[in-house]
Amino acid sequence: MQGKTYDPDNLRKIRKAAGYSQDELAARLGCSRKTIIHIESSRPGTIDKLAMPIVERWWTVCRQRMSNDSRLEFVQELIKYFNIEDLIKTIFSKSK
Repeated sequence: MQGKTYDPDNLRKIRKAAGYSQDELAARLGCSRKTIIHIESSRPGTIDKLAMPIVERWWTVCRQRMSNDSRLEFVQELIKYFNIEDLIKTIFSKSK
């Protein structure tokens, strides 16, 4: 997974679905509001430097406050992003 990044628009959706302001999320992630703004505005290099660890922390902080629909949408985006639909189908077909 090294070198992978995630679409900042999805991170913004997650933050909003969880009901966090940029300030609140920055405090919970241990970074500055400016970093959150740079990530959400796709400022070149910001998300690339942080890569998947920031996505994982973002999800961990936000998921408990999100609706089930928002969680499902996020998981579906990850499935598409990592191109693992076939793998998931195989796993579920074997479990039947």
